[in-house]
Amino acid sequence: LVGVFGWFIRPAMQPLHAVFTTAPTPALRVPDHASYARSVGWLGWYLGPLTLGLAIAAAALIARALVLRVRWRWMVPVALLAPEALLYLWRPSAVPNQLWVTRRLLPSAFPAAILGAFGLLVALWSVAGRRRRGFAPAIAAGLALAAVAYPIWTIVGVRSMTDQRNFVAVVYDTCAVTGPHAALVALPEGTSTLSFALPLPIRVWCEIPTARGTRAADPVALVDAARAWRQRGRRLWVAAADAKTITAMFPLAAVTMTSVVVNHRAVTQTRFHRPRGYRTERFSLALAPVPCCGD
Repeated sequence: LVGVFGWFIRPAMQPLHAVFTTAPTPALRVPDHASYARSVGWLGWYLGPLTLGLAIAAAALIARALVLRVRWRWMVPVALLAPEALLYLWRPSAVPNQLWVTRRLLPSAFPAAILGAFGLLVALWSVAGRRRRGFAPAIAAGLALAAVAYPIWTIVGVRSMTDQRNFVAVVYDTCAVTGPHAALVALPEGTSTLSFALPLPIRVWCEIPTARGTRAADPVALVDAARAWRQRGRRLWVAAADAKTITAMFPLAAVTMTSVVVNHRAVTQTRFHRPRGYRTERFSLALAPVPCCGD
């Protein structure tokens, strides 16, 4: 019943407020909880409805067996996989863009569903063998083949996907432009997540202090920070995807652009179906030193 509730009833209780297939914009935003309500269905997108149905049936049989009598051969895998699987199926607590949100389900939910589905098929095969019914093993074998074929089919269209391919070249350019005696602040830009993702790789590759700018950051605060860093022997830089973000704060800033990297095999970001194709993503940075101290 819990599986049926998660697969069919919970999504019906939280209808979508808008329908679109790419990452949401402020004007078209579906609440995360409405996407989370479809988390059980995500398993079916990648494993297939057959495998998911078998897994739900297996879970019901295992629950019944444990209620009637505690068996360690069932209790151990259930104790290892069930708590985390149920937790993240209820609330993945991540931006619900496919297929990246499913990383929450990889350690437990997907293995539990696969083990349950194929465990049930093995049990059916064993029962059919004991009763010597010739058609039952053939049915079990056919179901197993279908359960294997569906995941293979789902990745055919995106089998060459790459993520952030060659983006490290932009990071190396940043290291060369700022130099070793620098500090860097990634400026926030609208709905872009660059300011969240950029500081760590710059810190690791360039070995310089980095930080993420907040919405409240203003030119005066950055100039004050630049003076403080200058006293420590470092020059403060700001980074953004769009040079206009920097010139809006410092109109006379000397902006340097890194090389532009293009990835034509980035998988599409979706919320209401599994990814089925590619998109093109471009990455470059605008860099500028924060003017201070007579610059």
